[in-house]
Amino acid sequence: MTVLGRDFVLPRVLDSGMLGEAQLEAAHSVVCRQPDARAATKAIFDHLVETRLLTRVQVLVHQATILGLAVVDLACIEVPPEVLERVPRELAMGHRLLPLELTAIGVKVSG
Repeated sequence: MTVLGRDFVLPRVLDSGMLGEAQLEAAHSVVCRQPDARAATKAIFDHLVETRLLTRVQVLVHQATILGLAVVDLACIEVPPEVLERVPRELAMGHRLLPLELTAIGVKVSG
């Protein structure tokens, strides 16, 4: 297994309390043959979702937390029309952005 998967991803999943060591060892055995860090990380999370140890949402929240990103449940927010009007539709669609709110310096987006 790559250094990234062994030394970065697995310890952080364990530290999060989402899974125990035995569950992570099972994931480790599945991904140890991956050719590179990106493949290993993807394989770890794919395995945990496929075996129903984690949901896809839990994986995404965990990854966002590691990267220091905020997670927004878009099903729970209502964006005012004046916010949507501030970002041209073509720009939003082209960059897969959703304007969320107006701030003092611009528009906060989800992307």
